[in-house]
Amino acid sequence: MRTMLLVLSAFIAMTTVVGCGGISPDDRPVWQSNKKLLQQKTELENKASESEAQNKQLKQQVETLGSLDKNIRLENLYDIQSISIVSSTGIYTKEKGQKPRLMVYFSPIDKVGDSIKAAGSVEVQLWNIANSANEALIHKWDVGPGELNRNWGNALMNSFYRLALDLPENMPAKGEFVVRVSFTDYLRGKVLTARHTISKMNL
Repeated sequence: MRTMLLVLSAFIAMTTVVGCGGISPDDRPVWQSNKKLLQQKTELENKASESEAQNKQLKQQVETLGSLDKNIRLENLYDIQSISIVSSTGIYTKEKGQKPRLMVYFSPIDKVGDSIKAAGSVEVQLWNIANSANEALIHKWDVGPGELNRNWGNALMNSFYRLALDLPENMPAKGEFVVRVSFTDYLRGKVLTARHTISKMNL
């Protein structure tokens, strides 16, 4: 980037000298080109300044992290102990005429019992335990970290992930339905699981 700035500066200086005269610069194509080069030079200088500032910040971060003990850093990061499925998890129809959806509300819980937003992915399974073992699993959904991150919310004194999942076409109208949620914690590699019996249904 610095080399490009030097080349542009030299070329601009040359065209400025050549373009000097009694005719208005706007009437000369070389001056119109010169204006564009000046704009490009300014943009490159701004980008170079931003890059230098970013590199300086990254260097400071690396130095700060390097000065901390690894065990101390891990101890002060969140440590999920379990996940909790909110009791309002169930099957609902948002509006009349729409297909019902499985609404899953759950929270990762840390070692002091607080709900926390954590980086990870989740697998949701819906079971009908009234069926035989090989027919009990109705459907499963995989939710990646990006979608999960967008679905974090708050209600009153609680915070949780909120997932709205479309039901499969073969969803039975009756049964004993159980939701199984498996959360993979990307920080520590833990897989935490919880189950919830659905008591709220509107099929």
